[in-house]
Amino acid sequence: MLKFLLSNKRSKGFIQILHISSVNSAFSEVNLKCDKVKLEKMRVVRRESKHPFIARDGSEIRELYKSARMSLAEATVYQETKRHFHKTAEEIYHILEGKGIMEIEGNSKEVSEGDTVVILPGEKHRIFTDKKVRFLCFCSPPYSDADTVLE
Repeated sequence: MLKFLLSNKRSKGFIQILHISSVNSAFSEVNLKCDKVKLEKMRVVRRESKHPFIARDGSEIRELYKSARMSLAEATVYQETKRHFHKTAEEIYHILEGKGIMEIEGNSKEVSEGDTVVILPGEKHRIFTDKKVRFLCFCSPPYSDADTVLE
């Protein structure tokens, strides 16, 4: 059985793929089959399309994505965040640029570009820097001011 993509047409959220399912040796008979495959909507967010705001901890946040289950933001800290914790959210920081000191539950460690930090719900934490540190912050459930408790 030979299968070839002959056409690629979009129709109301579906893609139609037409292919040859069989051909006899003399090419006098060709059986065609058409599959209809549902397309999922692809979400692509441009960083520049999201405007930054200042979170309760003092960091500059650019929320890139938020759903009922999770959120992803770019955070920039120019000096330090206020020590805080989240009642329900687990956070993951991935450092994109710069370096700083990450403090979780009184333990401190230097972090820099390429490092990933996991912060569990209820853990008091903050990050501070001499210059600037920029990182991705993944939260589940999504970030909310109501879930953030300042010390």
